[in-house]
Amino acid sequence: MNKITHHQLNFDKSGDISVPTGIFSGESLKKTFMAFCLKNQVSAFLVETAWNEFDSVRESFTLTGNLLPWLMAALFMTSKRGEVQQNPRLDIISLLNQAKIPLTEFLMKISKWVRMENYEPLLKEYSDRIIFNHITASRFFSMYCEKYSLVFSLPDNFLPVDTSYNKRKQ
Repeated sequence: MNKITHHQLNFDKSGDISVPTGIFSGESLKKTFMAFCLKNQVSAFLVETAWNEFDSVRESFTLTGNLLPWLMAALFMTSKRGEVQQNPRLDIISLLNQAKIPLTEFLMKISKWVRMENYEPLLKEYSDRIIFNHITASRFFSMYCEKYSLVFSLPDNFLPVDTSYNKRKQ
């Protein structure tokens, strides 16, 4: 895969941003974050607000592990705040896919982020509801996955099954 370096950010030929693995340092984290936001057309005001919020929390608390999921949680929750609500909808699934962040890890970070940042009760309820809905959907999927595959699987051979209608037709 040929890499093209543009403003110290790595893009491959398809336009995707290459995400280095491991823990980011301050400047490389900000560049990667800005690249994700630029690629997904996130407003400059939202990006700056989320970065400032992330910076203030990072000074007050010890954020463990990779910092990019924490930053995506800050971006998501900042977008849900009332003062930034006029911005277009944030496609968080696209951001998570590009950053290669699992949804479960992201939801755990949101849960912790809301409590660290001391959001309004309405946003706390919103984040709790997202997590509850994800847990419920995952639980149903795991319980019924085997049954769904039995009910909706194709027959062993792709030939039509003989029915009384098919026999009369011959």
